[in-house]
Amino acid sequence: MNRSPTSPGTPSGPTETPQRRLAAELRFWIDHSMKRPTEANLAKLADMIRDNPNGWASEHVRHNLGARRLGWVEEALKEVAP
Repeated sequence: MNRSPTSPGTPSGPTETPQRRLAAELRFWIDHSMKRPTEANLAKLADMIRDNPNGWASEHVRHNLGARRLGWVEEALKEVAP
């Protein structure tokens, strides 16, 4: 299958997660962390976002997370930021 470099699901770097999978994993971990905001859960989210900067910034991933999750994760990670 030949995909363009900007299509959803195409990794941008050698270690980046495909956007479709990244969106699903972030939804899972954000929902889990909203119920149990432990330091380990927040660190996992921060690592996923740091390891996938292009995916995190993509319209596809942000649309799939929705405003409620985006707002929550951005506020939660402000408190964890170094």
